[in-house]
Amino acid sequence: GLGWSQPFTTTFGQSSALIQPKLKLISIKATDRTNSIPNRDAADFHLDEANLFLLHRYQGQDYIKTGTHMAGGISANMTATPVGNMSGFLGASYRVSGDVQSGLNATNDQERLSDILASIRMQPSDDLSLSFSGRFNPEDFNLNESRSTLAWSRPGTSFTTTYTQRSESYFSAASIVEEELIVGLDQVIDDGVTLNVKQT
Repeated sequence: GLGWSQPFTTTFGQSSALIQPKLKLISIKATDRTNSIPNRDAADFHLDEANLFLLHRYQGQDYIKTGTHMAGGISANMTATPVGNMSGFLGASYRVSGDVQSGLNATNDQERLSDILASIRMQPSDDLSLSFSGRFNPEDFNLNESRSTLAWSRPGTSFTTTYTQRSESYFSAASIVEEELIVGLDQVIDDGVTLNVKQT
């Protein structure tokens, strides 16, 4: 792998921002074992900003494919904006060379360009934070997968809710068309006693 990144800072009125573009070229030469080894680790693979720039994105050693791809993205962290502190990311990957995946086929692997990854996090106040992350189809910008979270807390009380949806998986063996909503509440009753309520 060969990577490049260049962080720089800028100001917008009273706000300041740290912006960092990043590129990485990754080439892999490996034995194709996707047809001979039952795939357990990568069947529920999710591409996100945490693994976009890894040399080997898939967990385990049973899904290593020969090929070359380039990953690119830009991240930004902003302070003192009208909606508080903010951070975000936008990125994607492009397959330069390599065979179409065999074995557990990725549902969108005929396309060289990956889904577009995007995320945004906001903290309007010390007790409230919101976040969204998702991947969009590069052709029609339909939302293939997303996670949205709202968290609110005050001394003794905290409330969180997370909504997750997935309409397209990377592997045909992974389950698709999923939705999940999790709501949680923590309340301190007394010193050393806390009430926890969670509904999925």
